[in-house]
Amino acid sequence: MKNLIHYSQLIKERDFAAYNFIEDEENTAAYGSAEVPEYPIESIDTTPVMLVSAHKDYLASDYDIEWLYDELVPNYAGDADAEVVLVNIRGRHATYLQGEDMDYFSDIVLPWVAAQIPADISPA
Repeated sequence: MKNLIHYSQLIKERDFAAYNFIEDEENTAAYGSAEVPEYPIESIDTTPVMLVSAHKDYLASDYDIEWLYDELVPNYAGDADAEVVLVNIRGRHATYLQGEDMDYFSDIVLPWVAAQIPADISPA
């Protein structure tokens, strides 16, 4: 239930912030401040990121995905070992859960993830 409330807060407030407990005391206990912190996107700058969106995903709009992509890309300037990749697949929000068409996963996601593993690390 908390996830649904948080999702509604993100939509209503139109920001990318942590869960708002509403009561200042609860926010202070959780975050050290009555003000709810925004997620520090600017600190995501060395870990490779793949954003996967679905063309019929009505819960995660193209605008939101493109906004996040545009926020992340400048953080990686000059880092040849890290990247941000945006992939758009056929499907809906539940495609990720129900596996309606998982070709994208084996054809795109797994090879990209495998390429992120340093050569000096061998599988167990």
